Amino acid sequence: SGTAVVEQDVRSLPDAKRIGANSEVVWIDIVGVNDSDLLISIGKEFGIHALSLEDVANVGQRAKWEKFDTYDYYVMRMVNEIVDQKRTLFESEQLSLFHIGKYVISIQQFVGDCLDPLRRLIREGQGFVRQKRADYLVYAMIDMVIDNYFPIVDKIGEQLDLLDSQLMENEANFSAQTIHQLRSQLVDLGRWLRPNREMLNSILRDDTPNLTAETQMFLRDCYDHVVQLSETIESYRDVCSDLRAYHLAAIGNRTNDVMKTLTIVSSIFIPLSFLAGVYGMNFEYMPELKWHWGYFGLLAVMLGIAICLLFWFRRRGWFD
Repeated sequence: SGTAVVEQDVRSLPDAKRIGANSEVVWIDIVGVNDSDLLISIGKEFGIHALSLEDVANVGQRAKWEKFDTYDYYVMRMVNEIVDQKRTLFESEQLSLFHIGKYVISIQQFVGDCLDPLRRLIREGQGFVRQKRADYLVYAMIDMVIDNYFPIVDKIGEQLDLLDSQLMENEANFSAQTIHQLRSQLVDLGRWLRPNREMLNSILRDDTPNLTAETQMFLRDCYDHVVQLSETIESYRDVCSDLRAYHLAAIGNRTNDVMKTLTIVSSIFIPLSFLAGVYGMNFEYMPELKWHWGYFGLLAVMLGIAICLLFWFRRRGWFD
């Protein structure tokens, strides 16, 4: 209620209903979706449709909202950060929410989530969550799940800034594999986040008798957060594409420099090789072979040709 909070571990759903009988809002937090008996008992105790329970068990659902006669069903995709062998990975976890009168039932796959700040607010009596109805608690959980995307997206943005600096300072230190991993993470984040926009749009557009007008106003702010995140993710994906294109262009320019150097060297030695080949044919009647200064004269001609070619290449800007 608004003045007190009771937090207790229970072993059965009837115990949870009995403990929360005199409360204004009851949050039943369940971890684990593989217990079919538990899901069946939830359906019987709270009148939840079998299709909703099937969506709870199949954890690959997109974010969505479904309105039933006696309850509202929400599916969210929570993002968890995993550090594996000095690499940061992100994976999504399904969070199912049932809003049934004063009861809010949350069902997730694993222990640990992004809702601990909300639990702290409830325990300490901060914010509005203990002053509002159960629909505000639903909003607070949705908002917490979406806001958890912000630090993850910001971290990717910082990594992109670092890669951009490395590319500008020394292209050799740039990691194309890292930019590929970041782009893959952004694609996953966008895929998990995008359905939330559709879900919130449906809630704000359709008739929602279980949500007060005040809660719908808060959900509009939540919708703005989703739009902001989506735009940020798209802009970071563009940055990834630009960095990758710049990296490939830098490799192409470096290759062109190498090819230009090889071309200059080859262009100089082609006429020299021709002269050396002519006087290496060993015909008996070659007038220059009997000339006393023939060898040094040929070297002088070859040197003159090389100098003239170098001067000509310089005039054409090949050494710029």
